[in-house]
Amino acid sequence: MSKLNFFRRRKRPLSSGELVLSRPNKGLSLLLGALAGLAIAAASLFAYVELAPEAQSVRELSRAHKQNLLLQKALEQSRLEGRMAAAQTRELERQVDSLNRKLREQQDELAFFRKAGQGKH
Repeated sequence: MSKLNFFRRRKRPLSSGELVLSRPNKGLSLLLGALAGLAIAAASLFAYVELAPEAQSVRELSRAHKQNLLLQKALEQSRLEGRMAAAQTRELERQVDSLNRKLREQQDELAFFRKAGQGKH
């Protein structure tokens, strides 16, 4: 019966009624704000607890990557120094061979002059 009464009231034109604004319920707003704050705090705590180890791992990985780059540079520098030392060694060996060849030639020439000088006396 109350339903029928509701429909009967709606039959009058809506434009003839007054528009009344109610005051916002401050208690409800405060409660919703507190619940939202608690939800944000809970989400932050969850994120900190769950994501903190990953963040530490990311920092360690970044540190390891930087150290790896430094070690790669040092390795490349060592390889370059090794190649330079090998090239210097080959050059010095070439120079020693050349000096030994000249020394033998000089010794042969000296031996020749000694024999020639002994033959004249």
